[in-house]
Amino acid sequence: MKGLYILNFIFLVSILTVRTVDTKLGKIGNVLSTVTDVISFGLDLYSFFDSLFEESEESIDYDRIIDSISERIEISTEKIIDKIELQSYIAELRDIALIIKQLLSEVMNILQKSGHDQANEYRKRFVDDFKNNRVKIYKIKSLLTFTVSFGGSSNSLLSVIVKQYDCSIPKFWEFKTYYMTLVSDAVAMDLLYEKFSYSNLDYETMTSWHQTIDGLFRDFKEQEDACVKVSLAQAKTDFENTAKAEELYESNHRKYPHLISDILHLGGSYCALVLKGYDELFKKSNGNTRTFQFISSEENYINYNQEQLQRVASTVQFDNCKSILENIWIIFDASKLDLVLWVMYPTSPAAYTDILLDKNSSAHVITSRSHKIVTYLRDQDDTKETVLTQNDFDEYFYIGSGTDKLDGMKVWGPGLIITSSIAIIAILC
Repeated sequence: MKGLYILNFIFLVSILTVRTVDTKLGKIGNVLSTVTDVISFGLDLYSFFDSLFEESEESIDYDRIIDSISERIEISTEKIIDKIELQSYIAELRDIALIIKQLLSEVMNILQKSGHDQANEYRKRFVDDFKNNRVKIYKIKSLLTFTVSFGGSSNSLLSVIVKQYDCSIPKFWEFKTYYMTLVSDAVAMDLLYEKFSYSNLDYETMTSWHQTIDGLFRDFKEQEDACVKVSLAQAKTDFENTAKAEELYESNHRKYPHLISDILHLGGSYCALVLKGYDELFKKSNGNTRTFQFISSEENYINYNQEQLQRVASTVQFDNCKSILENIWIIFDASKLDLVLWVMYPTSPAAYTDILLDKNSSAHVITSRSHKIVTYLRDQDDTKETVLTQNDFDEYFYIGSGTDKLDGMKVWGPGLIITSSIAIIAILC
């Protein structure tokens, strides 16, 4: 079991994301997103054969192992890129996929042969085939960084592939999953080669693969970030050109499934505080009607005290909302958070208000007897010495027709008011 101990040690000290490793094989996920995910298939196979050679008494689920390898074989033969223009550029990738498919099939043969001699024969064939094709397999480590000439310019193969799909994030994810699955398979075949050849795992092998996978994720992240910026620009154009809130919401989720996008359409009364210059917050107005689109990112998922938000909701009414807008952000600043968007509106009548939230929205929603509050926050950037002030926000307050009949609301008269009044914040503390 020496080889397994070495593998576990190297694995634990080298991964970027630490998690408990399940040595039983299961179906791979749709997305391999960490070094751990990519290496785990190889770790599972290595652990299985290590236990098999040691004749461990631990029960082995052969069916699950066979199913997992079969799925990997199927994925390796998928035609993931259908652009004719790119076929000549991905010939090496197709060759690598075919080699991996062959090696996976040989691993399957080893598992399915009941006779010891037959199994040894397939193990020897696997070792010979991997050794003969190792140089080609290792090309998967750097294939995407190769510079190719396409369309009159020279770029990395990855950037050319992404560009040909017009920065479609779903297509990008599909290719990333396919490629990283092949990398995961290559790692597994490399580990099995060492298991069958030397019994123990070479430290340099794991170190090399770790560095390779880490670099590949950085390359994919760089491309994805660039494409997300393109998506944001396209989404903003759609926002400006689409009048109906529901139509805009459905269009966003169809065209940009990678964006967690909310639509807040305020056609009735409202009270709002909006951070200026926030790239993921779009806003527009038509008379007294205001529409916001908020796109959540990692910095917006805040574990904020829900009880304090509830307290805010229970104390703020429309007859004092206008006066506290100026300093409402201070409540969150005290918790090292920035307020990005605060929207308050009556629960009735709400015929002209549409609040359409993604199932993964970062919005904090509080409901009281007479109104709702929708709040978006972000973590403060500790590297910046400056803090937000009231000048960083736009303030909007509007009382629609019929609001004077609502319980607990004072009529200020219809019309939009942009206020800079002195806030009374003590009731919230």
